[in-house]
Amino acid sequence: MEKTLANLEVLYSKVEYDLEEYKDGIFMLKVNDETYEQLEENQLNVQNMTASRFLAQFEKEVEFWNQCLGNIVDITLCLIEVQRKWSFLESLFIHSEEVKKELPEESAKFVEIDKSVRQMLKSGKDIKNIKSFCSTPNLLANLESVTTDLARCEKALHEFLDGKRRAFPRF
Repeated sequence: MEKTLANLEVLYSKVEYDLEEYKDGIFMLKVNDETYEQLEENQLNVQNMTASRFLAQFEKEVEFWNQCLGNIVDITLCLIEVQRKWSFLESLFIHSEEVKKELPEESAKFVEIDKSVRQMLKSGKDIKNIKSFCSTPNLLANLESVTTDLARCEKALHEFLDGKRRAFPRF
């Protein structure tokens, strides 16, 4: 148990996000499959430690790693979703004059979302280390809020496009 916990400390001091250039100096934060599998395996190992009869001696460390790895998984999954939706909607809400004209409230909201997402991605690029980045205060809450806001913008866009499809059936 002691050895496994020490290995986690060493491992997660080195694990970093893969950076993929998006545009305008913005980098998407990616986790490769090997790293994600290792993360899931480590999370399972730590959860198994909680059932050990030797837990008392390492309880604080096991609890810390259980929470830390769970936080990394939650943030990584949420971050992937935010990046996917944001990159899709960004070109429409930022660069399309028709969308800005037809959906002014959502476009204004998206400008705020865009600033927030760009700041998170810049922070992730600067920090790079997964454990350090995922330890950022309120990061998960901010990502969940952005996810909700992106869903609203996406819904408004779909309603707008459905209206256009009804008006122009061949659209």
